[in-house]
This record gives sequence, structure tokens and C-alpha cells, in this order.
Amino acid sequence: MKIPEDISSVLREIDQSLKEKGIPPHSRPILAVIEFGKRFHIGLPLAKLPSGAPPELIAASVHTDNIYSWYKDVYGDLLKTDFSEKAKVAVLADGDIWEMRIPLIYGTAVIEAKRDFSSHTGSRIGTQVLRINAGASLSGITEARLQHFSDGDLNEVYGLFVVGLDVRNAFDRFRTSDPMFAAAEDDWAAAVANMTSQ
Repeated sequence: MKIPEDISSVLREIDQSLKEKGIPPHSRPILAVIEFGKRFHIGLPLAKLPSGAPPELIAASVHTDNIYSWYKDVYGDLLKTDFSEKAKVAVLADGDIWEMRIPLIYGTAVIEAKRDFSSHTGSRIGTQVLRINAGASLSGITEARLQHFSDGDLNEVYGLFVVGLDVRNAFDRFRTSDPMFAAAEDDWAAAVANMTSQ
């Protein structure tokens, strides 16, 4: 089967099939590359190739690039992965209700609540101890707005961040033991969404 010059219609079909299987947008591009390769009986690299890769893979990588480009054009920010998933809490601080994302943490972390982002290393991966500023986990927060938070606001942010971590860890431990935990997790996410949309 010959690969068409415009692969948009093929990608729409593949994307529809992935959508029907319940696969979220951010997981579809890599699966679309695999499915595209199967349809046209070609091996496609899943990511950017290192220098010195075999010439046949370099030639095929054009299709991979086009697939990722199509998904970026069609889905934009929906392709971004939110590692907090449903783990969010509502926080009342400085007179507003904020959504606070509870990140997935591996290793050792020091949790603080500060009025600036300077010590926040929560997005880095490595062997160092992570310093997480709970204030930086508030959706849409700016450093200028954090400057207005009172000590009481910072204590509220810190306290709810720690509670959120405990709840997230509990769901991670028990999610597979009973289907009701998945339903409860959905309820948690819906309650936070309802509170923060007020």
C-alpha cells in the first residue's frame, strides 16, 4: 500500500479508532505512529533519532515527524500531560478559591509554602532532594499574586498540599483493591472542579 502525499485522512481514521478505545489525546500520537507503521508495513521511529541512525530509519522519520506535527496542530495543549491527573484540591487563599495540583513525587521532597518561586525545583528529575513550593502548585498563580498571600494563606496552602499528598498516596495504594476507589477518585476530582468553578 502506497503512503498518500497528504496523510491527514489516514490520521483522522487512526485517531478516531484510538478515541473509540478511550485513549486520551496525550497518549494518541505515539500509538498513531505505531498504527501508521502497521498500516503501511514500515518501521517508524517513535522519537527523534540520534545522529548516526540507519539511513532507512532517517528516511522513515519524516512520517513520524508529520504524525506528531498533525497531532500538535489538531490537539494543541490537550497533548500536554498533567501528572497530577485527578489529584487536585481546592484552596481558599487571598479571598479566592484556587485549584492546587498535587504532583506525583518519587524520592525525598521538602515541602514549603513561600511567596516566591526561587526555591521551587519540583519539575526537575535527578538524585537531589526536591524542594516543592506548594504555592507554585496553584493553577494560574503568579509570583506577584503570591506576594499578597498572608501567613495564614500560606499555612492553608501548605496544609492542604500535605493533605492532598496523603489522599493521593492512599488512592495509589488502594485503587486496584476495590472499584469503588476509582469512583471515589472521580468524585474527588468533580468536587474540586465544582468548587473552583464558583
